[in-house]
Amino acid sequence: MKYKRVIKYPALIAALFVIFSFQSASYSDQAANQSLKKDIEYYHRVSREKSLNKNDRKFILLRIEEKYAGSPVDLAPLNKEFEKLDGTPQPRQASGSVDKILVSETPSDSIITVQTTGAERANHFVLKDADPAVPVKIVLDIYGAREKLISKARDIRLKRGAFSRVQAAQFEESPDFIVRVVAELRKDKPYKVTDKNGSWVISVKKDEPAQKSAPAKNLILPKSQAKTPEARTPLQISASTGTPTQPSAQPSVKSDISSSYIIEAGDVLAISVYPAEELSREVIVQPDGMISFPLIGSARAKSLTPEQLARSMSEELGKYLSNPQVNITVKQFARRQIFITGEVKSAGAYNYKENLRLMEFISSVGGFTDNADRRAVKIYRGPPTKRQTHTINVEEIISTGDFTRDFLLEPADIIEVSKGKNRISVLGEARTPGYYDFKDNMKLLELISQAGGFTESALISQIKIIRPDKLNAQKVIKVNLVRTLEGKQKDIVVEQGDTVYIPKKSLASANTFLNNILPWLSLISLIIVIRAGI
Repeated sequence: MKYKRVIKYPALIAALFVIFSFQSASYSDQAANQSLKKDIEYYHRVSREKSLNKNDRKFILLRIEEKYAGSPVDLAPLNKEFEKLDGTPQPRQASGSVDKILVSETPSDSIITVQTTGAERANHFVLKDADPAVPVKIVLDIYGAREKLISKARDIRLKRGAFSRVQAAQFEESPDFIVRVVAELRKDKPYKVTDKNGSWVISVKKDEPAQKSAPAKNLILPKSQAKTPEARTPLQISASTGTPTQPSAQPSVKSDISSSYIIEAGDVLAISVYPAEELSREVIVQPDGMISFPLIGSARAKSLTPEQLARSMSEELGKYLSNPQVNITVKQFARRQIFITGEVKSAGAYNYKENLRLMEFISSVGGFTDNADRRAVKIYRGPPTKRQTHTINVEEIISTGDFTRDFLLEPADIIEVSKGKNRISVLGEARTPGYYDFKDNMKLLELISQAGGFTESALISQIKIIRPDKLNAQKVIKVNLVRTLEGKQKDIVVEQGDTVYIPKKSLASANTFLNNILPWLSLISLIIVIRAGI
């Protein structure tokens, strides 16, 4: 049956006008997919701002579907929105707001006060870069709030104190209302976040130096100062039931899992009972949310924490046993884990929490390793037959300061951090040829300077940069460095994986390059392949 609806609200009319005003007769694949993405983002924004009900939202989605009928666009993202709408309740509304951001200085502290009204909760973590020149940033996410700041309060630049900059923005694509505040420090110092009568206060001691530790080598490091039960650190689950304690006057409940976890259908629960150990067993939460257990029969487990379920079962078993002790462990999670592999400090499976984003998650697992490719972090989502791949440039997010581009994770996401080509080689007539560490925006003259400069016989008018492309082929770029030194052309920027060859004046022919240098390049490529496999 075709869905029909009479448009009664100006918000719907305005939304459809904006969506269809960008429609064109034909699309290229890339343009069509990008246009669909923008329409879905606009649909989310209007749904939140106008508090549209389920029918109104579905009406807009159907009109978007009509817009792209017959175009080469991939409708998987739109189908996902239909699935969310059919399986979710009415859209949430912001229960609070972020009203003001104030910066103050005392003789001992620099203080940022984020004044809120009715916000649900907040979470915070810290970002550090391997380069000490990149400022440390404290990130504060405020949930259930709409950003109502004046324009000056969204980006505050400070001339004195511990903080150099404070930025604030609203996440647009999030199903919940989240405001992110990023405070940039001039120097790395201990910080504290406190909740004072509805205002969130970030404070830094001026006279207290940071604790001495080994130099940070990872991009993002954890900061174990979680305020809420939904801590950033991974949930540690024990398969052991532990040693039972002596019975007490009241029924005793034990749980070795964080009380914040909510049981879902499909979870496998290990339930142990003392003193009736013969009742202990593993059970699966059925699709209707119920479990079966001796003496009790059926019990509702879905939407309860393990501690709540253990307490409920203890009361029921108390009708048959004297002071029963119930211990519940989640042995296997249905879809509430995230997996991360590759160049991070602690790869593995971690428990998911609502509104978890990529940068906070990487911070919680210890950050990137030195070899991580921070420009192409891949996130695989969905079953193998319908898997989607998202590529996130974490380095660009940090360098631009647009932290609202931080990627929102979902249960069962697989995150892959591959190795980056962090080395550049210099061959030929340099005083110290060899491998050198790559850094962003490195210029050719800077690299040659690190290699000790030129020898007297260097032919600097015919320098060659051998650069691998995406298909692992080699592209040769010729550079006349004489013109650069004379100020007639800009210094070229080198890239990760480049090989710079400086020829001799007497060996500058193409034949010499092919006969003497390419064999060395083949050897270098072989070494890179071998190292990548270690």
